[in-house]
Amino acid sequence: MEDYKREFIEFMVQSNVLKFGDFTLKSGRKSPFFMNAGAYVTGEQLHKLGLYYARAIHDNFGLDFDVVFGPCLQGHSPFGNHRNGHQ
Repeated sequence: MEDYKREFIEFMVQSNVLKFGDFTLKSGRKSPFFMNAGAYVTGEQLHKLGLYYARAIHDNFGLDFDVVFGPCLQGHSPFGNHRNGHQ
């Protein structure tokens, strides 16, 4: 696993977005983990999330694309901070 993927998992845990335990999902299924993207609540968290998304997109597709579509997380797009620049 690439370092940035491991760092992303750690970031999700530190942000209380990814939790491990014994969870019952709305569907009634059991899960050993639960992810709640609504727990990203600060600008810095959204900035970091955008950086991780940008890295994953770049590693998988390079620069050969024109548009990125994706869901908003609690009304915030993780791409909004990075749509016009590279880091």
